Amino acid sequence: MIKHATASVLILCRRWADARWRMALIRHPRLDLWMVPGGHVEENENTAEAAVREAREETGLSGLRLLPAPGPRLPEGFPLRSVPQPWWITELTRCPPDNHLDQPHGHIDHIWLMGCQEPAPAAPGEHPLEWFTAEQIAALQEIPPDTQVLAAMVFAELDEHTGLAGIVTATA
Repeated sequence: MIKHATASVLILCRRWADARWRMALIRHPRLDLWMVPGGHVEENENTAEAAVREAREETGLSGLRLLPAPGPRLPEGFPLRSVPQPWWITELTRCPPDNHLDQPHGHIDHIWLMGCQEPAPAAPGEHPLEWFTAEQIAALQEIPPDTQVLAAMVFAELDEHTGLAGIVTATA
């Protein structure tokens, strides 16, 4: 089976009067679902660059910052450039044909977290954008189950002040 690298982004913001965290979801035109922004990694781009590009293109948001994933660092003096690590890497083995391949194929998805400074898009995005609270995402019927599970975990860690809120706030 042919497999393509993809990048998806959970975008977090808390710039509302109630100071509650929200996650950005886009309405996917072909699948007719609320989904996190993302797409295929293009030639000459790594997965971090694809995540930033896809988030900006699909949402129109500016002031986005990739959030550092926990993990080992390269040793001091390592001679090659480091590429940021995604938070998760997953495999979807049965993707329908799309504009990248006219036959079923797989996706190796690199999933990132991003902080957002301003929830209003600076430019028109490719897809409709909405911001959702944890409760709204949990109750939403038109959302993939993997997004609901990851969103629940991320929101729980934000609410528990386990350090994730500090990372989002410090970099956004």
